[in-house]
Amino acid sequence: TVNSDDQEGAAIAVRAFLEHGLTDIGMLSRIVGGPVEANVVHQREIGFRKALAKAGLLTENRISQISRYVFRKTNEVEDYLLSGQAPRAVFCWSDIDGINLINYAKINNIRVPEDISIIGYDNTGVAALAPISLASIDQSGRRIGSLATETLLSRIAGRTNASHLLIEPTLVKRSSLNLKYEA
Repeated sequence: TVNSDDQEGAAIAVRAFLEHGLTDIGMLSRIVGGPVEANVVHQREIGFRKALAKAGLLTENRISQISRYVFRKTNEVEDYLLSGQAPRAVFCWSDIDGINLINYAKINNIRVPEDISIIGYDNTGVAALAPISLASIDQSGRRIGSLATETLLSRIAGRTNASHLLIEPTLVKRSSLNLKYEA
């Protein structure tokens, strides 16, 4: 198998917030159904908790889970933002929810990143659009695809031992994290 290291990706997001002087950090996650051990949402939550603990920050009530159903999710994202308990920095388990968070922040005159800083996950094309400019964890999809192909071909060629490769993701900084856009 070839995967992105989702725990490390979450840790990268936490460290980025800390480097920007932000310690009030939360995670907007998703309710997970079924087995959780191999689920990327769960792995990102584990990495988030570990990174907070390593930084000496309390981890209780730092993760808010929202529905995976679109018709519920959008209301839950807005409720999270307007609850009065939203942290100053939010790591979103996916760009989709990070984009929703930016959208509702703008609708409600909450400035990004001055009032709330946001990092998503997946580095989607939409996150890179200038009006959104969502900082995001990039999983190196092309590299994963290339290595997965090489791994499969080596198996076809006779390799019998199992292998599991974890690719370290990277942070793509955009204006949702800091005022100065860094390409």
